[in-house]
Amino acid sequence: MIAEHVAELKRRAREEPVPSGKIFLNAAISEVAGPVSISILKPRFVHEGCEESGWPFRCSCRSDNEVGRELRQMNISHCLPTMFLAMSSVVRTFLLNRLSENMKVPRGTAARLIEQRQVPSMTLPSLLRHANASGFRQIKIDVEGYDGRLIRLLAAHMTADKTFRRPVVIVWECANLNVAEQIASMGLLQNLDYFCSRINNMDCGCGRTPKLMSQLSEIYPNAMERQAKRLAQRRPAFVTERERERERD
Repeated sequence: MIAEHVAELKRRAREEPVPSGKIFLNAAISEVAGPVSISILKPRFVHEGCEESGWPFRCSCRSDNEVGRELRQMNISHCLPTMFLAMSSVVRTFLLNRLSENMKVPRGTAARLIEQRQVPSMTLPSLLRHANASGFRQIKIDVEGYDGRLIRLLAAHMTADKTFRRPVVIVWECANLNVAEQIASMGLLQNLDYFCSRINNMDCGCGRTPKLMSQLSEIYPNAMERQAKRLAQRRPAFVTERERERERD
Protein backbone atom coordinates (compact mmCIF):
# COMPACT_ATOMS: atom_id res chain seq x y z
CA MET A 1 0.00 0.00 0.00
CA ILE A 2 1.31 3.46 -0.94
CA ALA A 3 -0.49 6.47 0.57
CA GLU A 4 0.63 9.60 -1.23
CA HIS A 5 -0.57 12.88 -2.67
CA VAL A 6 -3.17 12.05 -5.34
CA ALA A 7 -2.05 14.60 -7.95
CA GLU A 8 1.52 13.29 -7.78
CA LEU A 9 0.35 9.68 -8.17
CA LYS A 10 -1.89 10.62 -11.09
CA ARG A 11 1.03 12.36 -12.77
CA ARG A 12 3.22 9.28 -12.30
CA ALA A 13 0.43 6.99 -13.55
CA ARG A 14 0.36 8.87 -16.84
CA GLU A 15 4.09 8.31 -17.26
CA GLU A 16 4.07 4.74 -15.97
CA PRO A 17 0.64 3.01 -16.20
CA VAL A 18 -0.56 1.23 -13.06
CA PRO A 19 0.63 -2.41 -13.25
CA SER A 20 -1.93 -5.17 -13.67
CA GLY A 21 -3.42 -6.28 -10.37
CA LYS A 22 -2.75 -2.93 -8.68
CA ILE A 23 -5.52 -0.59 -7.49
CA PHE A 24 -5.45 3.20 -7.85
CA LEU A 25 -7.94 4.81 -5.46
CA ASN A 26 -8.55 8.55 -5.28
CA ALA A 27 -9.71 9.07 -1.69
CA ALA A 28 -8.51 10.43 1.62
CA ILE A 29 -8.13 8.13 4.63
CA SER A 30 -9.46 9.58 7.88
CA GLU A 31 -11.20 8.72 11.13
CA VAL A 32 -14.67 8.88 9.54
CA ALA A 33 -16.05 8.26 6.05
CA GLY A 34 -17.38 11.18 4.07
CA PRO A 35 -16.09 14.44 2.59
CA VAL A 36 -13.08 16.15 4.17
CA SER A 37 -11.57 19.55 3.45
CA ILE A 38 -8.02 19.84 2.11
CA SER A 39 -5.86 22.90 1.46
CA ILE A 40 -4.40 23.18 -2.03
CA LEU A 41 -2.31 25.75 -3.86
CA LYS A 42 -4.49 27.61 -6.34
CA PRO A 43 -3.37 26.07 -9.65
CA ARG A 44 -3.68 29.40 -11.50
CA PHE A 45 -0.58 30.65 -9.65
CA VAL A 46 1.53 27.85 -11.19
CA HIS A 47 3.34 28.40 -14.49
CA GLU A 48 0.98 27.61 -17.36
CA GLY A 49 1.26 24.25 -19.06
CA CYS A 50 1.43 22.02 -15.97
CA GLU A 51 -1.23 19.76 -17.50
CA GLU A 52 1.24 18.96 -20.29
CA SER A 53 3.42 17.29 -17.64
CA GLY A 54 0.52 15.14 -16.43
CA TRP A 55 -0.83 17.26 -13.58
CA PRO A 56 -4.66 17.10 -13.31
CA PHE A 57 -4.94 20.90 -13.08
CA ARG A 58 -5.12 23.85 -15.44
CA CYS A 59 -2.33 26.28 -14.58
CA SER A 60 -2.43 29.76 -16.10
CA CYS A 61 0.37 31.94 -14.71
CA ARG A 62 2.79 33.83 -16.99
CA SER A 63 5.08 36.68 -16.08
CA ASP A 64 3.27 38.95 -18.54
CA ASN A 65 -0.36 38.18 -17.68
CA GLU A 66 -2.77 39.24 -14.96
CA VAL A 67 -1.88 36.30 -12.68
CA GLY A 68 1.84 37.11 -12.85
CA ARG A 69 1.10 40.74 -12.00
CA GLU A 70 -1.06 39.64 -9.07
CA LEU A 71 1.86 37.62 -7.68
CA ARG A 72 4.23 40.60 -8.03
CA GLN A 73 1.79 42.68 -5.99
CA MET A 74 2.31 40.07 -3.24
CA ASN A 75 6.10 40.52 -3.60
CA ILE A 76 6.43 37.15 -5.38
CA SER A 77 8.53 37.78 -8.45
CA HIS A 78 7.70 34.71 -10.53
CA CYS A 79 5.08 32.05 -11.25
CA LEU A 80 5.18 29.14 -8.81
CA PRO A 81 6.79 25.80 -9.78
CA THR A 82 4.70 22.65 -10.13
CA MET A 83 6.26 21.11 -6.99
CA PHE A 84 3.81 23.12 -4.88
CA LEU A 85 0.91 21.22 -6.44
CA ALA A 86 2.22 18.13 -4.62
CA MET A 87 1.94 19.80 -1.20
CA SER A 88 -1.84 19.89 -0.71
CA SER A 89 -2.75 18.66 2.75
CA VAL A 90 -5.55 17.98 5.19
CA VAL A 91 -3.38 19.96 7.63
CA ARG A 92 -3.80 23.60 6.50
CA THR A 93 -0.94 24.91 8.65
CA PHE A 94 1.45 22.48 6.94
CA LEU A 95 0.82 24.00 3.52
CA LEU A 96 0.92 27.54 4.92
CA ASN A 97 4.29 26.89 6.53
CA ARG A 98 5.78 25.29 3.41
CA LEU A 99 4.66 28.14 1.15
CA SER A 100 5.79 30.79 3.63
CA GLU A 101 9.23 29.20 4.05
CA ASN A 102 9.83 28.45 0.37
CA MET A 103 8.50 31.72 -1.05
CA LYS A 104 9.90 33.87 1.79
CA VAL A 105 6.55 35.58 2.32
CA PRO A 106 4.44 36.22 5.46
CA ARG A 107 1.84 33.59 6.37
CA GLY A 108 -0.89 36.09 5.56
CA THR A 109 0.38 36.29 1.98
CA ALA A 110 0.74 32.50 1.80
CA ALA A 111 -2.93 32.19 2.84
CA ARG A 112 -3.92 34.11 -0.30
CA LEU A 113 -2.26 31.44 -2.44
CA ILE A 114 -4.35 28.50 -1.21
CA GLU A 115 -7.96 27.36 -1.37
CA GLN A 116 -10.07 24.66 0.29
CA ARG A 117 -11.50 21.71 -1.63
CA GLN A 118 -13.79 18.90 -0.55
CA VAL A 119 -12.56 15.38 -1.32
CA PRO A 120 -14.04 11.95 -0.50
CA SER A 121 -12.59 10.04 2.45
CA MET A 122 -12.88 6.55 3.85
CA THR A 123 -11.79 4.72 6.97
CA LEU A 124 -8.98 2.15 6.91
CA PRO A 125 -11.46 -0.78 7.36
CA SER A 126 -13.54 0.49 4.43
CA LEU A 127 -10.36 0.76 2.32
CA LEU A 128 -9.56 -2.88 3.09
CA ARG A 129 -13.09 -3.93 2.13
CA HIS A 130 -12.88 -1.92 -1.09
CA ALA A 131 -9.58 -3.60 -2.01
CA ASN A 132 -10.84 -7.01 -0.85
CA ALA A 133 -7.67 -7.26 1.24
CA SER A 134 -7.02 -8.80 4.64
CA GLY A 135 -3.89 -6.70 5.19
CA PHE A 136 -0.76 -5.30 3.58
CA ARG A 137 2.78 -6.62 3.27
CA GLN A 138 4.33 -3.15 3.09
CA ILE A 139 3.01 0.36 3.73
CA LYS A 140 4.66 3.59 2.50
CA ILE A 141 3.07 6.87 3.62
CA ASP A 142 3.82 10.39 2.37
CA VAL A 143 0.78 12.57 2.95
CA GLU A 144 2.11 16.07 3.61
CA GLY A 145 1.94 16.52 7.38
CA TYR A 146 -0.90 14.03 8.02
CA ASP A 147 1.51 11.10 8.33
CA GLY A 148 1.45 10.88 12.13
CA ARG A 149 -2.33 10.79 12.27
CA LEU A 150 -2.42 8.05 9.63
CA ILE A 151 0.04 6.00 11.70
CA ARG A 152 -2.30 6.41 14.70
CA LEU A 153 -5.23 5.12 12.63
CA LEU A 154 -3.16 2.18 11.42
CA ALA A 155 -1.99 1.27 14.95
CA ALA A 156 -5.55 1.50 16.29
CA HIS A 157 -6.82 -0.79 13.53
CA MET A 158 -4.06 -3.36 14.09
CA THR A 159 -4.89 -3.36 17.82
CA ALA A 160 -8.64 -3.75 17.30
CA ASP A 161 -8.71 -6.23 14.39
CA LYS A 162 -6.88 -9.43 15.30
CA THR A 163 -7.50 -10.89 11.80
CA PHE A 164 -5.65 -8.03 10.08
CA ARG A 165 -2.50 -9.28 8.34
CA ARG A 166 0.10 -6.90 9.70
CA PRO A 167 2.64 -5.36 7.33
CA VAL A 168 6.25 -6.49 7.52
CA VAL A 169 7.51 -2.96 6.84
CA ILE A 170 5.95 0.47 7.51
CA VAL A 171 7.66 3.66 6.30
CA TRP A 172 6.31 7.19 6.64
CA GLU A 173 7.61 10.72 6.09
CA CYS A 174 8.24 12.13 9.56
CA ALA A 175 10.55 15.09 8.90
CA ASN A 176 7.48 17.35 8.90
CA LEU A 177 6.40 16.10 12.35
CA ASN A 178 7.81 17.58 15.53
CA VAL A 179 10.05 15.41 17.72
CA ALA A 180 7.22 14.50 20.11
CA GLU A 181 5.04 13.33 17.19
CA GLN A 182 7.89 11.29 15.74
CA ILE A 183 8.51 9.55 19.08
CA ALA A 184 4.78 8.99 19.66
CA SER A 185 4.14 7.49 16.22
CA MET A 186 7.11 5.13 16.52
CA GLY A 187 6.04 4.24 20.07
CA LEU A 188 2.59 3.16 18.88
CA LEU A 189 4.16 0.64 16.53
CA GLN A 190 6.82 -0.46 19.00
CA ASN A 191 3.95 -1.39 21.34
CA LEU A 192 2.83 -3.74 18.55
CA ASP A 193 6.25 -5.49 18.53
CA TYR A 194 7.85 -3.50 15.71
CA PHE A 195 11.43 -2.23 15.68
CA CYS A 196 11.46 1.47 14.72
CA SER A 197 13.89 4.31 14.02
CA ARG A 198 14.62 7.25 11.71
CA ILE A 199 15.91 5.64 8.52
CA ASN A 200 16.97 8.75 6.54
CA ASN A 201 16.68 12.53 6.61
CA MET A 202 12.96 12.42 5.74
CA ASP A 203 11.48 9.11 6.86
CA CYS A 204 10.78 6.99 9.91
CA GLY A 205 10.46 3.25 9.51
CA CYS A 206 9.40 0.15 11.40
CA GLY A 207 10.07 -3.51 10.66
CA ARG A 208 9.15 -6.82 12.22
CA THR A 209 12.82 -7.80 12.75
CA PRO A 210 16.09 -5.95 13.54
CA LYS A 211 17.55 -7.29 10.27
CA LEU A 212 14.83 -5.52 8.29
CA MET A 213 15.68 -2.25 10.02
CA SER A 214 19.31 -2.51 8.90
CA GLN A 215 18.06 -2.91 5.30
CA LEU A 216 15.58 -0.03 5.30
CA SER A 217 18.20 2.70 5.12
CA GLU A 218 19.58 1.05 1.98
CA ILE A 219 16.13 0.61 0.45
CA TYR A 220 15.07 4.20 1.27
CA PRO A 221 18.11 6.49 0.78
CA ASN A 222 18.00 10.17 1.66
CA ALA A 223 15.47 12.32 -0.18
CA MET A 224 18.14 14.30 -2.03
CA GLU A 225 19.57 11.07 -3.43
CA ARG A 226 16.10 9.91 -4.53
CA GLN A 227 15.42 13.27 -6.22
CA ALA A 228 18.75 13.16 -8.05
CA LYS A 229 18.00 9.66 -9.37
CA ARG A 230 14.51 10.71 -10.54
CA LEU A 231 15.88 13.75 -12.36
CA ALA A 232 18.60 11.68 -13.98
CA GLN A 233 16.00 9.19 -15.25
CA ARG A 234 13.73 11.96 -16.56
CA ARG A 235 16.38 14.46 -17.63
CA PRO A 236 15.35 14.90 -21.30
CA ALA A 237 11.72 15.72 -20.35
CA PHE A 238 12.87 17.85 -17.41
CA VAL A 239 15.22 19.94 -19.54
CA THR A 240 12.57 20.39 -22.22
CA GLU A 241 10.03 21.62 -19.66
CA ARG A 242 12.50 24.12 -18.19
CA GLU A 243 13.37 25.36 -21.66
CA ARG A 244 9.69 25.86 -22.43
CA GLU A 245 9.29 27.89 -19.24
CA ARG A 246 12.23 30.14 -20.18
CA GLU A 247 10.77 30.66 -23.63
CA ARG A 248 7.41 31.67 -22.16
CA ASP A 249 9.12 34.19 -19.84
